[in-house]
Amino acid sequence: MAAPYDNWSTAIQAARTRLNDRVETLAADSGKLLDLAQPHVQRISGDAFRKMQEFLASLKYSGLEQEYNFINLPPAGSTDPLVQVSLGFAGYLDGSNPINASFMLPLTLIRPYKLWERQNGTPNLLTEMDEIINGLPSIPKMTWNRQWEWREDVLYMPGATVNTDVRMRYGGFFADPADNSPAANTPWYGQVIPILRTVDSLADYICREVSIARQDPDGAVAFQQSAEANARLMVARDTTQAQSTPSTAQLGKMQDRYTAKEGAPKTIKR
Repeated sequence: MAAPYDNWSTAIQAARTRLNDRVETLAADSGKLLDLAQPHVQRISGDAFRKMQEFLASLKYSGLEQEYNFINLPPAGSTDPLVQVSLGFAGYLDGSNPINASFMLPLTLIRPYKLWERQNGTPNLLTEMDEIINGLPSIPKMTWNRQWEWREDVLYMPGATVNTDVRMRYGGFFADPADNSPAANTPWYGQVIPILRTVDSLADYICREVSIARQDPDGAVAFQQSAEANARLMVARDTTQAQSTPSTAQLGKMQDRYTAKEGAPKTIKR
């Protein structure tokens, strides 16, 4: 049995009800504001879907969490502590050699949440890495990276002296609604919304986009507040949130943690 996902026409119908679908148009063509035949409705729906996903991702909703493994990631191109390695949407930079397009961030990524690593070619368990803000420290290269930083949509690490395997858990997004994708021979509004029980929040986000186009700032604010409240209900019933427990790395760091000094990099745990 297929998962009980709603389709886009259901969300549009819910938005129509909330707006009372006034006969106003955003384009030169005539027709109701949220008529499925109007080309601007697909764009409005896509914009609303992006906005909702960004908010859900900020709350770490598990429906947007994905994992990706980088196997046999090359070592840093230099042992100089100043050299860092980086993973971006274009590829991997080891600090010395040209970009390596064999390793790149998933194109659906919004932001990394957690990283683990081990030396490649070993059956060792993966060790959780520390997320750093305010800059990676310049430290001698070792057989692991240990730390990572996210800035300017690029993942930075100190670089290891050996090839490593890195697992990344991240917030990822779904594509805008599109004709014939993922279901063939199906218009965009007949496609499923790939997040369970999302119509309430998504319909409000669609109404927000319409209110902005109508130059109705009060309506836009009200619909956004309602959309976010409904999104929080989705997160509240997300059972993985309640089951979260301290990781092995977190438990190990509860003792003997250094006292952060002025100017020292800060480690943050999620």
